[in-house]
Amino acid sequence: MQKVNAAIKGYCKRLADLIQHNPRVLFTVIVVTVITVIQWLELDLSPGTSITKLMTRNVIYQIIDLALVFLVDLLFLLLTRRISLACALGSVFFCIWSLVNYYVRLYANDVVTVMLLRSTNTALNVLGGYSLHLSWEVVLILLATAVNLGLSVALKNGGLPPVPWKKLWTVALSMVMVLSVSCATLNVMEHIHKVNDWQPTLDLNKFGYPIYFTRQVFKTLDPIECPEGYDEAIVAQMAERVAEDEPDMVRWYDQDGDAALLTYREPTGNSSASGQTLPDIVLILDESYYFLEEYTDLVTSAPYHENYSNLQNAVKGHAVVPWIGSSTNRTEFELLTSNSTYLANCQAPFSTLNMSGSNSIVQYLNEFGYTTVAMHDADGSNYSRQRVYPMLGFDEIHFTDDFTPAAYGQRRATDASNFQDMFRWYEQAGDAPRFMYLLTYQNHGGWKQNDESLFTVTSDTDYGKREHDMDEYLTSLKMTDDALQMLIDYFNSVDRPVLLCVLGDHSPNIILDVPAKEGLEGNEEQLVMHSTPLLIWANDAYGPLKARDDALITVPDLAPTLLEMAGLPLSAYYQTMRELTERVPIRLSNGIYRTAAGEYGEFSQDDANYGLLAPYYFMEYNNLQRPDERYQVLFDPPRKTGS
Repeated sequence: MQKVNAAIKGYCKRLADLIQHNPRVLFTVIVVTVITVIQWLELDLSPGTSITKLMTRNVIYQIIDLALVFLVDLLFLLLTRRISLACALGSVFFCIWSLVNYYVRLYANDVVTVMLLRSTNTALNVLGGYSLHLSWEVVLILLATAVNLGLSVALKNGGLPPVPWKKLWTVALSMVMVLSVSCATLNVMEHIHKVNDWQPTLDLNKFGYPIYFTRQVFKTLDPIECPEGYDEAIVAQMAERVAEDEPDMVRWYDQDGDAALLTYREPTGNSSASGQTLPDIVLILDESYYFLEEYTDLVTSAPYHENYSNLQNAVKGHAVVPWIGSSTNRTEFELLTSNSTYLANCQAPFSTLNMSGSNSIVQYLNEFGYTTVAMHDADGSNYSRQRVYPMLGFDEIHFTDDFTPAAYGQRRATDASNFQDMFRWYEQAGDAPRFMYLLTYQNHGGWKQNDESLFTVTSDTDYGKREHDMDEYLTSLKMTDDALQMLIDYFNSVDRPVLLCVLGDHSPNIILDVPAKEGLEGNEEQLVMHSTPLLIWANDAYGPLKARDDALITVPDLAPTLLEMAGLPLSAYYQTMRELTERVPIRLSNGIYRTAAGEYGEFSQDDANYGLLAPYYFMEYNNLQRPDERYQVLFDPPRKTGS
């Protein structure tokens, strides 16, 4: 220890002597420090962190955030050798980063991470629908950058000369030391302060954006969270029990939801093992489909979802989605794979995870002879859908070039036109049972694309700067409601049994700028913000449903619910989820859950319901592994011996 202290004192003495004999060193140190602090402030504040939160943050985190920003300047110094040029390039770099971060936070309720950068093309397409207005935050970022560029010019005139080639190794060594010390300190601190990936605002306030970004860099290497207490031996035991179960007997569910034990027979043609005709399943994930009056005191000039509200022979209620204001791909991932983003907590699962060999409702239905069709009126490169949809098992895939162009004002891809195209592909699908999956686009933000003369529904409540957005959004929802009636009329005209499921992918980001109803707070407020309209309807050829208006179901549970209603046998994984739907219907992507009795809890080994939830999360974790590491018997449909 004495040697370390002596070394530090010796270094400080040499630095003091250097500054005393060369004033340019002191000038350079001061100016570079000021530039780095300004870069840190504009980057750290860009996601909406308040200056109060930043200044009251743990000083260790502040130092690490500052060091990580300085690390980028060191990188530019390593590339250019000139301190002034490195600071100028770093300032421009952080200006662009801060501006992008600001708009991603504003319009997508998210922040820039490496996971999001993998979907840069998608992000650009999304932001293309919004007006990048000049706010005071943007002006401050630009002014801060102008100050830094001025200081960089001062460094050129009064700072140190270029770093000699022979001494560049000291810059590289400094980078390694800064990164190593920062990561080591952060690793220790994370054991003291719990991290919450589900709500970035909490992490951004506590740790700062540079730390948050760095953590996400490392998280991309292993994006799957292991559930507390995971024991593969338990999963192996469950798989063994499933494999040894009586092969000719499986659990079935009739259309009334009553459990029965029936003899399994291989499905033939268009019939289930119980002799019923397998229904066509139409699953529509509707962009930004949400009824805002459930969250805020909204009064409108006219009804905008009366067709939905008046629909008969339907199960209506809410689907609990993983995110607020954005993140279609999170919901899509949960819907098609029945995996929650509690364990696969990433911004763009299709782009981040290895989806090859993934289990999905698509592959499950393929096992029963379904023709499976995926449709999305946008570029197939968005969230890597053109690569992932075949991996999920779709037989037929359609992207924007296959759709009939249609527009409403400046909006394209209306729900009505998408439905018309879906009818065409539905009729071409052949005689086998059909699974049609449509992801719509019409209601996507921003909501300043049309003139007020096109509005058919407006808000009587004053929402200030979001008034135009609100009126355009409400008009768009009215168009969806009109298209919904067209959808119902069409499928009632076909002579095949049809199950139709429609849900919203997330609430609009407008919800972040409007006040909640009085008394709506805490977990209940979060639940309402995460709950989008849900509709499950059956046509006349299918028969009557047990209609209800208060259904509340977590998105991953929708697939087994639809399979059950279709009269299909459920895998062990799907059976576990259906049982949880009855007892713990709400399981949010942060581990918070709500039981059927309305009691909230959080998944952990200390929780009273751990034994109830653990089998599901254990199986899900195994499901997210590579196919050669997975106990596939848990996820496959029941089969007869020898089949």
